[in-house]
Amino acid sequence: LIFLSVVRLAYSIDDSDSDEISADESCEDQRMQVITSGTKAELSAKVGGHVMNLIEKSSQQDKFVVALSGGSLPELLAEGLLAYADKIDFSKWHVFFADERYVEHTHEDSNLRVCKDAFLDKVPIPKEN
Repeated sequence: LIFLSVVRLAYSIDDSDSDEISADESCEDQRMQVITSGTKAELSAKVGGHVMNLIEKSSQQDKFVVALSGGSLPELLAEGLLAYADKIDFSKWHVFFADERYVEHTHEDSNLRVCKDAFLDKVPIPKEN
């Protein structure tokens, strides 16, 4: 069982003409990898590649368990990971939410809705997972 906890990916975009993005490096936990990039598109590609690397390392496992948070993460993950969709066995995926809000699942603030719109409805993860 592999557990990927994508709890928080914080980034900021400079208000100037630059598209520079920096990740929050305040975490002291050495198990967390900080991914930085110059643009949102590059960051998305790096996040997708990182998750794909974890998927490949766990290919002999029966399950791939993912805990997703909301905010900008669903779009970043979707943009980067959908490029690999034809190489991923989504039948192994089990998806959980790290910080779902107490709102209807159709509400604009629902992390489930954002994740479904950005990613989950575009890949064949079995509903029972």
